[in-house]
Amino acid sequence: MKIVKISAGAKFEVKEIESGYEAMQAEISGIITTGIISHVLRDCGIVMYADDEGILKNREITAVVVDKNYNVQQTLCGPLVFVGDDGMGGDKDLTDDQIALIKATLQKAIIGKMGSDETFEIFVVRSDY
Repeated sequence: MKIVKISAGAKFEVKEIESGYEAMQAEISGIITTGIISHVLRDCGIVMYADDEGILKNREITAVVVDKNYNVQQTLCGPLVFVGDDGMGGDKDLTDDQIALIKATLQKAIIGKMGSDETFEIFVVRSDY
């Protein structure tokens, strides 16, 4: 299955993985939860997965989702994986157009440095993008 994986440090990677829960869990390295990083992506048949316990595991922040007033809606830690939605509760390959949309959405995101020594980057994404 063709996916997009975003890792800490704003690393963007298109890759092929096996279908199924175990393969997705291996990419996330944790308990899988769905999240909404962008309503535009969701409305275009794209699902995002993250580690449900990423914050509890003290994993690096990958993205902060804010509303149009920049109020924090969600903090996502660890790898993020984007897949296509088959419309029946399952996952499918991302299309080239969906991959381009993910890239374009994240390029709109504010990438900021955080930490006392500013060593890692995060995406700050408005959920209405």
